[in-house]
Amino acid sequence: MRSLKRLWDLIHLIRSRIREWTETPWKEVNIEAIDQELRQTYLNKELRSLAKECNQWDAYHGIEKEVKNLIASLRSVSEFRNGAIRARHWEELMKETGVQIRM
Repeated sequence: MRSLKRLWDLIHLIRSRIREWTETPWKEVNIEAIDQELRQTYLNKELRSLAKECNQWDAYHGIEKEVKNLIASLRSVSEFRNGAIRARHWEELMKETGVQIRM
């Protein structure tokens, strides 16, 4: 039960941090700090410490996948912050993803 409680607490912590980051204005996003926190704190320390007890649980695999996907998407965020990205590129991205981005 302790392992389950630690896992759920960690899931809540990670998701609340992700919510904070998604509310950060685009130009203020510190990609390097987010990447470092995800890799060092959550992926390498916290989740690894739970791996032995929780590895068979879907919740463990779900949050691990969520962290890894976010790490992978940070590269794209970095590329889209490039000044060479034009309005037409953003329009194309929104059309392809079906997501409206408020500039």
